Amino acid sequence: MTVTTDIRSAPAPEALALLGHELRTPLNALIGYADAMRRQTFGPLPPPYDEQAAIIHGAAQHLLSLVNDMTDIARAEAGVWSGAPERFDPRVLADEVVTLLNPRALTAGVRLRTSGRDDLGDILADRRAMTQILVNLIDNALKFTAKGSEIRVDLAKEAGDLRLTVANPGGCDGVPVAASPVKGTGLGLRLVRALCSEHGGSLTIADLAEGGFMATVRLAEYPEI
Repeated sequence: MTVTTDIRSAPAPEALALLGHELRTPLNALIGYADAMRRQTFGPLPPPYDEQAAIIHGAAQHLLSLVNDMTDIARAEAGVWSGAPERFDPRVLADEVVTLLNPRALTAGVRLRTSGRDDLGDILADRRAMTQILVNLIDNALKFTAKGSEIRVDLAKEAGDLRLTVANPGGCDGVPVAASPVKGTGLGLRLVRALCSEHGGSLTIADLAEGGFMATVRLAEYPEI
């Protein structure tokens, strides 16, 4: 087995993976030291340096997230996604993701809730991929949803496929979704589309009549092995 270590001669997905590795090392060091300064591990910091340490920490984490997204997109679009199928309850996973993102939603003044039947049963799918799909769809919805509104995460089974929707009915923050369905780099939705395609599924985004929008993901189960 030959392992490519030179970015210049590696195929595009592998080159991005190598580049991601090279970028993660200094970014993780930066995050670690900034976190230590933020927590005043080495002693108290006078203002405004304590605030600057928190800003550096947040910026470095954002950069690391972008690096991870770009690497995952390249692998998924090249058909070399490293996930693996396993059995799990999608409703439990959705509740876990909502719990994880709820502090961010509360800070934005937005309510997060899940809906749909509780007895969907286990599915055979890529748990890591579904987690990333949910996180990115909810994160994108939070960028658009006005304060005081609600984001709903709904799960259902249709014709053997899992249908997952993330919607903010009536809560769009003044942005015409049809013209611009994402703020920022757009990497989150591109990753979602790539993971859906890798999983034999699809992503659609549509405006709602009452305002806001709905992102719908359909995922097929892996065949039994």
